[in-house]
Amino acid sequence: MKEKRTLFFLRICFVLLGLIWICPFVYGEESGDSQEEFRHYYLSGDETTLESDRYKPQESNPDHIIMELIDYLNERTAPVGKVSLLEEGVAIESYKIDQNCLGITFNRKYSQMSRVRSSLLNLGLVKTFLQVPGVESVEIYSDEGGILDVKGNLIGELNQDSFVELNGSTVDTYNYDTFSLYFADSSGKKLVQEQRSVYYKKSLPKEKVIMEQLAKGPMEKDHYPVLADKTSVINISISDRICYIFLNRAFLKKIPEVTEDVPIYAIANSIISAGNADRIQILVEGEEDAVFGETMQLYHFYGWSDSLIKTEEDDNL
Repeated sequence: MKEKRTLFFLRICFVLLGLIWICPFVYGEESGDSQEEFRHYYLSGDETTLESDRYKPQESNPDHIIMELIDYLNERTAPVGKVSLLEEGVAIESYKIDQNCLGITFNRKYSQMSRVRSSLLNLGLVKTFLQVPGVESVEIYSDEGGILDVKGNLIGELNQDSFVELNGSTVDTYNYDTFSLYFADSSGKKLVQEQRSVYYKKSLPKEKVIMEQLAKGPMEKDHYPVLADKTSVINISISDRICYIFLNRAFLKKIPEVTEDVPIYAIANSIISAGNADRIQILVEGEEDAVFGETMQLYHFYGWSDSLIKTEEDDNL
């Protein structure tokens, strides 16, 4: 009888121990462990690299988190030996949220920053504020309006797609360019142009960056993809102003709503507009005799097409 009581007592103890162990996981919200972890960004001591450390916001409301992050930036806080994202005198004056885009307005000092420093700041701002629930892009303004790139183009919204392979290296090894990309229109028979600005490694050919952006698809309304899902670039090279593009076999899967000439000339026009090539040739996993759709022989060299670009007259038809 005494043994039975002992066994019963031990079972009760194991059950209670199990409940004690599992409670922190079940009731994590009450203990505060469910608070999402964020990162604060700042610069290395030589002001060439973006660095970060962990940070837990005091509030869970997105607006409050944004204000916390802005206060942190404006206070120019950084660990010993590191440098704040904001230079002395540069400050965020206001913000607004419009359809998941966070607009940040700086004072006049922003436009007086060096090219390298403003590039690092922009990257740090995007990494900082895309952590906030509901924020999908960031648009930066100075007191003079939207900021411009070196070519005088409005930069517009920035998100994770605006930065190609920008992880933990110096901004001096990166370029920032605006590319003319071509996608399908709503009919699937014409090309429409889309301007896209991206940071990318200087070691990457422009043409590879363009192909990666085409594979990501359009970002503007009434623009449609030209490359099938999972299309990827194996290699790319230029010789005698001909761009040789090596793609995987996923490229051959034609998008049904798009005529077969549109993807070929979307690639050709996008690549040629970068200025380093006059024609392209597409090779699918090394095969020169592959056919796209029923009639587009890939051993051909393809040049620029004006006739496929949508015009105002096409809209009136």
